[in-house]
This record gives sequence, C-alpha cells and structure tokens, in this order.
Amino acid sequence: MARWSDLMRLNAYQEFRDYLSRTPTAGCYQIGTFRNGEFSPKYIGRSTDLYRRMSDYNNIAKCHNDEILNRLFSERSHLWFRVMKPVNWKALEANMLYRMGIGDEGVYVWNRRYEYAALTIVDID
Repeated sequence: MARWSDLMRLNAYQEFRDYLSRTPTAGCYQIGTFRNGEFSPKYIGRSTDLYRRMSDYNNIAKCHNDEILNRLFSERSHLWFRVMKPVNWKALEANMLYRMGIGDEGVYVWNRRYEYAALTIVDID
C-alpha cells in the first residue's frame, strides 16, 4: 500500500533526486508548511515526473502557482513537500481535492480548481 513519503524541503529537492526519479516517477504531491512539528498541506498536485515538477516550482519562469512562488522565493526554508506513488495517482489527487476541499473553504487553499480523473475498473481474475 502506498503512503506519503517523509517531508522534504522544496528548495532542496535536488537532494532527493534518486528517490523522486526512481520508478515509478509519477505520483501525487502535497506542498505546505511545517511548523511546530506539524505539516499543513496547502496544495496538492500530480505529475508524471515528480523530480521535474519540483524543479519547475523552483524556477520563477516555470512555477504556475503564485501562492507557492511568492512564498518559495521570500521564505525559502518554509515550504515543504511530500509525495505518494500509488498505481492510480490521478484518482488519488482528484479524490483528495473533493474530500478535503480547495480555496478558502478547504484544506488545499492554494488549489484553485478541481481535477478530474476517470475511474478505472480492473478485473483481477
């Protein structure tokens, strides 16, 4: 069963290249803050290449989320992330968004839209 990884500093993602690039490279990730021993996820996403995605967040020209961008480059050491590499990573992200909520009303306050993932039924006879 897949589980969330240990926390990693977003600005130190290069230190975790071996883990992030290890097959499978696809998965879900949460970005948030870590204070007083507690992780507070603020954003959830998915990627076919987790290492590249974390690299994109650390590049001003490629980071697509203003909330992350502003915090990363003003308080670099205060953003953390963790990843999960389940088989159905697209569905995990969609389910977490719907379950936990987005924007000001939800856990994922930096997400601005719900993602869709088609359900896949697998016959395992």
